Amino acid sequence: MAINEEIKLFLSSTFDNKMHKRRDYFKNEISAHLNNIVGQVGTNLFVYDYEVGIPDKTPFATVLKTCFEKVDDCHYFVAIIDNEYGTIIQRRPKGYKNIPEKYQYLIEKGIREKLSVLELEIIRALDDKQKERSRKTAICRNQPSC
Repeated sequence: MAINEEIKLFLSSTFDNKMHKRRDYFKNEISAHLNNIVGQVGTNLFVYDYEVGIPDKTPFATVLKTCFEKVDDCHYFVAIIDNEYGTIIQRRPKGYKNIPEKYQYLIEKGIREKLSVLELEIIRALDDKQKERSRKTAICRNQPSC
């Protein structure tokens, strides 16, 4: 990485009340510590966190497209998993035709296999067919300090 570049990290989880504490801990403590480290070489950490980044009334197709695009754009992907499953995709969302084909297969897989958006983000992050970027992935399960 060159000086003044950003390291992009996508933070994924369900949005239930218990998860708010874990997301806040990550954003306030862990990412601040990581920013201190990478800042020593002139790099900034940017965390994609859609807990607060997507307005409530945003169409579901736009939410999916945005999340998948940001997963593709990130250098690091962190999923925090707890006992909640997340939003299951039950049918093609309104606006499906505006979603790029490279993401439509995820939605179809989600419908077929009754997968949550969280699972689909993880699948996309682990997709080894994406050769444009080498991505590091971490999945934390039920750890208060994670």
